[in-house]
Amino acid sequence: MKRRAATALFVFFVAMACFGILSRAVSSAGTALVAAEAPSTQTFAQEAIEADGGTAFDPGAAAGGEAAPGCATVPEDEAPEASVDADELAAAREYGSCAPLTAVHREGAQSYVYVVAEQGGFSGVELVARKVPVSVLDTNASWAALAEGAVSSQQKIIVRSDRVLADGSKVRLADA
Repeated sequence: MKRRAATALFVFFVAMACFGILSRAVSSAGTALVAAEAPSTQTFAQEAIEADGGTAFDPGAAAGGEAAPGCATVPEDEAPEASVDADELAAAREYGSCAPLTAVHREGAQSYVYVVAEQGGFSGVELVARKVPVSVLDTNASWAALAEGAVSSQQKIIVRSDRVLADGSKVRLADA
């Protein structure tokens, strides 16, 4: 009798261990591992623009060199003689809702980001990716300025994923 009880107990523990392993495997299958962060405030530098022509002045071209792309060539006799203040050359604009360029996706003319959202699921609350349309106001080398209101400061924007996401994809946050 003791042997039968011990065998039954052993089988029970083995079954529970297998079920636990199986349930973890099933719950993680199809789940993307993602890195996410809240939108941040960034300052973008703006190049000086000539008021009349809309092109930037290139001092190298005025001295006889080649004009840089998007810059105007101004002959030496027409080049400005007064020194230009550094504040006039580079103005800065601050944006309150910015995301890394890696987080901004395009589909035709529409830009969007994925944010982490909670959703009730079979085994409780699950994290999913939600596709949120955004308007990109400006970009620099690594950031995109988003129009206010599309993404709140409490939401986490998905910046990296180990697989292709779609609206409603299950996600798991990578440890920071």
